[in-house]
Amino acid sequence: MPLHTATYPRVMLDGTEFDRWRAEATEALETARLARNGGRRNWACFLAEQAAQLAVKATLHGVGAGPWGHDLLELDDVWNQLR
Repeated sequence: MPLHTATYPRVMLDGTEFDRWRAEATEALETARLARNGGRRNWACFLAEQAAQLAVKATLHGVGAGPWGHDLLELDDVWNQLR
C-alpha cells in the first residue's frame, strides 16, 4: 500500500524520550561524518548504521514500544506490529 494512502493509528508521542534518542542518533551521525572525513570509512559505515538504529529507536521509544536490539530489520518488525 502506498504510504500516502495508508492509515495508521494515532498514538501519543513521548517528546522527551523521542528527543533523547534522536539526540543520540544525531551525535552518532555527526561522528560518522567525522570518521568519513578522516578517512576512517569502516568506522563511518558502522557509526552511520548506529545512527539509523538510534533514529528508529527514537520513534519506537517515543510511542512507548521500548525496542531492544540492534537489528534494523527486527526494529522494522516492531514498527510494523504497531500499525
